[in-house]
Amino acid sequence: MRDLILHQFQVGYAHLKDEIAASLGKISFTTDIWSSLNRTPYLALTGHWLAMPTEEENQIARKENRNVNVPYLKSALLAFHPVFGSHTGKNLAELVLQLVKRAGISDDKIGHFTTDSAANNLTMMEEMEKTLLDPERSPHLNFNHKHNRVPCFAHIVNICAQHTITSIEETQFDEIEKKLDIEDVDIINESVEYDDYAVAVSSGILARARALVTAIRASGQRKDAFRETIIDGNARGLFVESFYDDDGELKTRDTHVKVNELLKDVKTRWDSTYLMVQRLIELRGGIDYFLALPANKDLAMHRFSDTDWLALSDVCNILAVPSSVQQVMSHERTPVLSGAIMAIEMLMTQWERYAETDERAPILRFYIDVGMTWAKTYYTRMDDCPAYVIAMFLNPSCRISWIQQNWDPKFLAIAEATIKDKMAEYEPVGAPPPPPAPVVAQAGPSRDRRNRGSRNPATARPGAGPRGGQLRSLIDSMHGLNLISKPTESDDGPTIEQEYQSYITSRLSEQSTDIFLFWKNNESTHKRLYKMAMDYLPIQATSVPSERIFSSSGETDTKKRNRLTPAVMEALQVLKFMYKSETLNFTGGWASTEKSILNETREISTRDQLADVVAASSPESAERAMDIILAMDEDEVVQGEELEAIN
Repeated sequence: MRDLILHQFQVGYAHLKDEIAASLGKISFTTDIWSSLNRTPYLALTGHWLAMPTEEENQIARKENRNVNVPYLKSALLAFHPVFGSHTGKNLAELVLQLVKRAGISDDKIGHFTTDSAANNLTMMEEMEKTLLDPERSPHLNFNHKHNRVPCFAHIVNICAQHTITSIEETQFDEIEKKLDIEDVDIINESVEYDDYAVAVSSGILARARALVTAIRASGQRKDAFRETIIDGNARGLFVESFYDDDGELKTRDTHVKVNELLKDVKTRWDSTYLMVQRLIELRGGIDYFLALPANKDLAMHRFSDTDWLALSDVCNILAVPSSVQQVMSHERTPVLSGAIMAIEMLMTQWERYAETDERAPILRFYIDVGMTWAKTYYTRMDDCPAYVIAMFLNPSCRISWIQQNWDPKFLAIAEATIKDKMAEYEPVGAPPPPPAPVVAQAGPSRDRRNRGSRNPATARPGAGPRGGQLRSLIDSMHGLNLISKPTESDDGPTIEQEYQSYITSRLSEQSTDIFLFWKNNESTHKRLYKMAMDYLPIQATSVPSERIFSSSGETDTKKRNRLTPAVMEALQVLKFMYKSETLNFTGGWASTEKSILNETREISTRDQLADVVAASSPESAERAMDIILAMDEDEVVQGEELEAIN
């Protein structure tokens, strides 16, 4: 079986290298690190690029009445490689460049890297820049450690949410009360008794919610009893909910409680606290009735008052904002980087509106401000990566219109200069150099680009929380804009300015437009922008592709398989990624001997063994390389001379 795995890896990886070599633009990457059961760290490196369909794929498209010869996004797991030594930025940079080279990717094909915000990732990019820009290696390469790194958007939103949660859990109410005045207290008293609400908020509302969930989920019998209570209550019409009628009077009405289980949050799962709170509120009627039953008098301490539920609902509304934004952006199969700036602006705008309009805003504003501080910090850091603006510009449903409508004019000028400078890098070979770009005054200390006086109505509705698909609707109002008159093209072909103006003054494409088909159809009219699109559209907004590899790795790395060598483990993960759309099952029937999970003393070669398989010059040398790996997997002794004699 191991022999078959390694043989398939060699064949599959050779095919993968051919596909990468035929890419239409640069290769973008995501990377992250995962630890196995025996604590071996593995670096996952995924690649993303645009490719033309094969003739076989075109035939399938014809049968399905789809367009043919349309570029499409391809993704692959390039490596799942053990990390030996310390995880310094220098070591990681050396390993990543080694793996990029193993995949047959030349320096000029290296695009952007999407990573989380760990310090060693920042250092890794700096070290990669030093190596790639070495005059003896790539004297003319355009690579910048800030410009070519894309911070993982999902991590950014998660950081904002987690700091907000921490402030809710740990902030003493007297710290908030010091910032309140009589007018603030009067505002709160209009909807709820201030003293009662203050007690509810300061009682550790999230800790109490977590304890309630734990208590009901404490045993299978109690979980079943809770479920039966909801079913019985629905049948007997026992559940009611409170609401305000059109005259502002508080009334009650019958309601139906969904038969769902309570959820408990976990730190390693994004959004889990919000989902826990949301589910509690959804099942409130069943919970109140269940805790009031005489048989559950031992759970009476966990009961929530009406004010407690109101406070929990307010917390839920606060956390709903980053949750909604994160759900929209956390899909790696589409080029979502173009929506990153709009999404984080939506997050900040919705939080601001909630803090300005909610009846308990004087208190809730304190928690929201904590999340806003982190959101603004990462928002300003987006200036370090021009890819955000360029990707949004290359989306034909957006182009420059979002920036024109929502940004301060000085930031619009900076964005336009950034785009045109990038277009200049895609000048045809032999073309005269473009005129120097106008000097644009840099923005002042405040780097909040949003124009507060002309905010898009889609993001400015008081009290409006984000809904599913709202990100797609943010630019709906821009369709049909024709803001600038079109320039006249010269006889020598369009200049950068002419191509730029021609693109931004055309009508915006519909939201349903196939972005790749658009650029295929406009290749001849927007030559520079087409080339830019091939480089920038594959850039991933999140490192979700790498992290999803880890979920699959956990299925392979079990106690019964903890003797897998790193080479076999990597080969399995790469093959599983290649075949994930098929029914082939690599984990079923695995006959490994069960070993102790604490097998940490085994010596593992630091040599990139699979590189020998990939680089084999003949079938015989490839077979020899695989034999050596298999021998090492069986704990046989392999001499260094044998490793060097492969080729």
